[in-house]
Order: sequence, then C-alpha cells, then structure tokens
Amino acid sequence: MIYSGYAFKPNMKELQKEISDRYKEICDRKIVFKKRPHYSTTYFEGTLSEDQKDLSELDILILADDGNLCFGGKCTKNGLKFSGCYHTD
Repeated sequence: MIYSGYAFKPNMKELQKEISDRYKEICDRKIVFKKRPHYSTTYFEGTLSEDQKDLSELDILILADDGNLCFGGKCTKNGLKFSGCYHTD
C-alpha cells in the first residue's frame, strides 16, 4: 500500500485532518518498530501482536510516522509481519 502524502495538494487540510483523526483513534495501540533512518526516508519493520492484527497497512504507516505522513510512505503487511518506509522531506 502506497500513501502519497498530503503536502502541497489542493485538499491538504482535509487529508491532514483524516490522518490526524485516525492517529487519535489508534495512538494507544503499542507497536514495536525497528527503524532505520536514512536521508529523507525512515525504513521500518516489525511484528504485530495477535491483538493488533486488525490494524491496516495505512494504520501501521500512520503509527510509524507518529501521525504525520505529510510526505507519504508505503507499508506491506504479511500476516503479523510488516515493513515499509515513510518520507521525512
């Protein structure tokens, strides 16, 4: 799943609010991320616990970037394992 971000889009405020609202709904879900920051991108991976398996790829991406996703990113989920990246500029 690829999320293109909301920076510089005509409906930026609405998209930002959607991400922010969803983050508020799921921010109490504790996921352990293994992160590897690189220039303008942070890569992540991890394994969901059984009670977290209902989280979508977008949910995981939102949690990985602490509710930001201004510049977008991508996430792949296979069973309980996930990996992806988000862009920081």
